[in-house]
Parts: sequence; structure tokens; C-alpha cells
Amino acid sequence: MLLWVNLHGGYVIGFVMTGIYFVGNLTNALWGQSDEKQQSLANAKKLAISIALCLIASLINPFGVHILLFPFNLVSNKYIMDHVMEFLSPNFHDLSIFKYLLLAMIAVFAVSREKLNLTQLLLVLLFTNMALYSVRYIPLFAIITAPILLRRVDQIMTDSDNGLLAILRERSTNIAKLDASNRGFLWPALAMMLVIFLAASGKIEFRFDEKKKPVAAVEFLKKEKIAGNMLNNDEFGDYIIYAAWPQYKVFFDGRSDMYGTERMKEYNTVVGFDTGWDDVVSKYRFTWVIFDTDSILSRILLQKKDWKLIYSDKVANIFVRDLPQYQYLIEKYKNVKPVVVNRKEDT
Repeated sequence: MLLWVNLHGGYVIGFVMTGIYFVGNLTNALWGQSDEKQQSLANAKKLAISIALCLIASLINPFGVHILLFPFNLVSNKYIMDHVMEFLSPNFHDLSIFKYLLLAMIAVFAVSREKLNLTQLLLVLLFTNMALYSVRYIPLFAIITAPILLRRVDQIMTDSDNGLLAILRERSTNIAKLDASNRGFLWPALAMMLVIFLAASGKIEFRFDEKKKPVAAVEFLKKEKIAGNMLNNDEFGDYIIYAAWPQYKVFFDGRSDMYGTERMKEYNTVVGFDTGWDDVVSKYRFTWVIFDTDSILSRILLQKKDWKLIYSDKVANIFVRDLPQYQYLIEKYKNVKPVVVNRKEDT
């Protein structure tokens, strides 16, 4: 928890999971079957101690107790929840594996004779609700519900007399015996061999997709060393921080919730060229812009006489204000033409 709370805001899931198991075991200790009560009570005590220790560990961070309020302040912020893509609800009009996993879960629970215990029920209900509320939580839903779901699939296969399922059971048994004979080393060894093969053959490489990230544009920035305050696309901000910090400092990036509601509203005002756009530009004294080529802002700046295009590719445009400090760049790149993005070719 000490590392988790200092590395990612999702640390609260640790408390949620531990809390659910604590409630499940405590309930079973009080009202469960007599032969399970003692073990459930012992589990509940251990979980209570774990929660207390995690709570203490979570306070060791630069923000102290305020870090505990952050997740709740975030989900209660309607503006951020309604304007950040990853916080929006799933769009079932698009192809979605989540939709089929959800339907499969309902079908398996309907057919299975094994009932959910309280802990499992709470996990399924909570993480299903979270995934339906925000696409950000779909991976957690899959991770948490998969073991619960597969346990019932295994029970259904074991009880079934279907010929195909019998063949699958036999294959599963043989694979389990093979794995046991290798003391559990077979699959890790095969996985390592596969990774080594893919890396050696060049199938795995660490690089950014130049069709999506402003790789070439950032190289241009490094070469020209443009001074002044930057206005940037939020998606570009992440890459610029990685590739060009501290030489260049971004106005906004993909960690929108970290910047707060006011900064996000200002960013959206600029992006949408809404009323007050000039006020935001004046407030932050933006003197140059790097934005996606196929954006409203880029198209509008091309029509503005006080902004000059000095770089353009299929990913990013770079503009500078028509100021004395940029005249050498404006003159040097006066023949730069805006690249027209053909969406059909790029998809």
C-alpha cells in the first residue's frame, strides 16, 4: 500500500477489496454455518488488521490525509466525470468485449447450481456497477469477476454429460498432469521462450506510433528550441513530457483530473474555440501552439492572420504568434503548407 498510494490513485481499490472480504467473513462468522464460523472470524480479524496497517501506510505520502479524500473528490466532480472519455459510461453501440462478458456472466450465473456467497455477490455487484458507470473500470471488472465466473463454468462442465465437454475435461486433466509433472515450470518456461523469440525476431519493440504521437513534430521542436508559453493538445502533452521535458513544459496533458476543474474548463474553451478563448490565451500568454492537424483549433488558426504555421504533418501542426521574437522562424518556414488529413487513408 505504501508504494501503491504514492504511485497511482487507484490505491482505493485495495481498501475496497479488503473491506468486502472483511464484511463477507464477518457476516459468515456471525450467521454462517457453525463449522465455518471459527475460520471466518479468524479471517475477519486478519483483514481488520490489514485494513488498519494499510490505512497507516497510505498516510505516508506528500499530501498526508488529503490523499484519502482524492478518489471521492474525483468521482463527485460532475464536470470531470462528464468530460473525460475514460470516465464516461461504455458505448454499447460499438463492438465491446465487455458487453459479451457481461452477458456470459449472466448466463453462467443463471445455469450454475452453485450460489454466490456474500463476498462474491458484493464483488460482482460493485465492480459491475463501476464498469457500467465508467469504461475506466472495465479491466477491474474483468479481473475481479473472471475467477468467480470460471469457477462456475468449471462446475457446469464437470456436471455435464455433453460429449464435447467430456473431451475438454479430458484434455484439461491431461494438461494438469503434464503441468504437475513439471512442477509448474512448463508454462512459465514456454512463456519466456515465446517472449525471447518475439523480441529476437523484432516483433516486440519499444517505440511510439508516429501516426498517433507527434514524434516528428517534437524532433522539430528540439531542433528549433522555440521559446515562450506552449498551448498543446492534451494527448500530445503526455508524449511531450516524455520526450522533451524539461526543455518544454506543457499546459495540459492526459492526467486531466490532476489539473482540476478550472484548468480543464479553460482547456476545453480553447479547444472548442468558445467564447473567452482570447481571455485564456491572454491569461497564460500563449505564444505558440502544437495541436493535432485535423482539429477545429488548427483549422481556425490557419485563418488567423496573427498566427503563422511553421510546421505541419499528418499528426501535428505548430503555430507561432506573429511576434518579433518569432520572425526568424516565420521567414525560415514561410513555405510550409498545411497537410490535409485523409481520414479514410489513415484508418
